[in-house]
Amino acid sequence: MRIAVIFGTTEGQVHKLAGYLGDMLRERGAIVEVLDGEIMPRETSLAEYDGVLIGTSVHAGAHQRFIIELADLHQRELNQIPSALFSVSIDPTRDLDEEEADQYNDYFSNQTHWNPVMEATFRGALPKNHYGFMKSLRSEALTRRRHAEIDAEHDYEYMDHITAEGFVDEFIDFLELHETQQPGTSRPLP
Repeated sequence: MRIAVIFGTTEGQVHKLAGYLGDMLRERGAIVEVLDGEIMPRETSLAEYDGVLIGTSVHAGAHQRFIIELADLHQRELNQIPSALFSVSIDPTRDLDEEEADQYNDYFSNQTHWNPVMEATFRGALPKNHYGFMKSLRSEALTRRRHAEIDAEHDYEYMDHITAEGFVDEFIDFLELHETQQPGTSRPLP
């Protein structure tokens, strides 16, 4: 089965997660292309894939504009094949509660007219040493507000590998179920 993992990233965390998801999908037998949504040709046909994962970061309560535009452009294809949305929260000091994550994802779906079969939100990172001055100040304030005990001089990675593996396993299970319900829909290998 062929799967596209398309990502939009600002600090590189979504790219890192997309690569990790791609590696896990390959371990499970999929042929995977990890594509940067910002430079991916807009005429790319997503119908060539058996499944598509789209990842984006959430900054100031919103997903990245170019990923919203990409999903809206391809919403017909995305709604016809198994597809999933994964988001990375800018606030890695806490998990989004389910209601808050649903609000972000519902807003995304309303803007794009895409209804992913699965959605997941992951915690990001605090790459203090890679932020500019203003973003570092905002990050420190956010961390203090959440009462997180961290050292402001170090980078922190919050990716939950167990949740990511569960997301991949659930998506593979859905793809396999989709193929058994619609025999002959799997695309031929190149």
